[in-house]
Amino acid sequence: MRNGFVFFMMMLVSIPAMPGTELGSSEGSHASRQSQKEMQRQASFRDKVEFFGTGTEILVMLRNASVARKGKIEEISADSFNLNTGDHRLRIEYNRIEELNLSRIKYKAAGQPDPIEVRRVAYEIGIGNKAKVELADGRRFRGAIEAFEDGVVVLRAQNNRQPVNFSDVKAIERSRMPWWGKALVAVGTIVGIVLIITGIGVAATT
Repeated sequence: MRNGFVFFMMMLVSIPAMPGTELGSSEGSHASRQSQKEMQRQASFRDKVEFFGTGTEILVMLRNASVARKGKIEEISADSFNLNTGDHRLRIEYNRIEELNLSRIKYKAAGQPDPIEVRRVAYEIGIGNKAKVELADGRRFRGAIEAFEDGVVVLRAQNNRQPVNFSDVKAIERSRMPWWGKALVAVGTIVGIVLIITGIGVAATT
């Protein structure tokens, strides 16, 4: 009888784990990754709002909303900020935000340059994206934003590194390829495709 009981217990130990156990673990891991990604997303919005600072005019698209809200940042806290739309003062929680941007991603000084506004626009354009900059002395630069340093935005164009002081910038905006440049790229792409197809056809007939 004792030998039979021992055999029965050994059989129970040798039974493999049910597939549902591994599946549950996988689902839990996926949920954890999703939760971590969402936390990082909310943190990025909070960092952006804190970087822009109070008084900055922004556009905010909330989740499941059909239109963006425009207003100025007020009273920033750890989990939310107030948005003054002129008619209303709204409490915006970071976990409700779908997208958040400056209302205008360009700046041009009417008089004395405003380094704070220049800094905001440069940040919104973002590292790796191209910017077009005009200085108060008339010089102009165009290049990809490489870094932000103390009071400086660093542009890189044709392997040249150009630091620009925020306080010297009269105008800054995102640099876009002109229409003729886009047309040349499109024509080049079409010509390349035609040459490839022609080459394939020649190879097939030989």
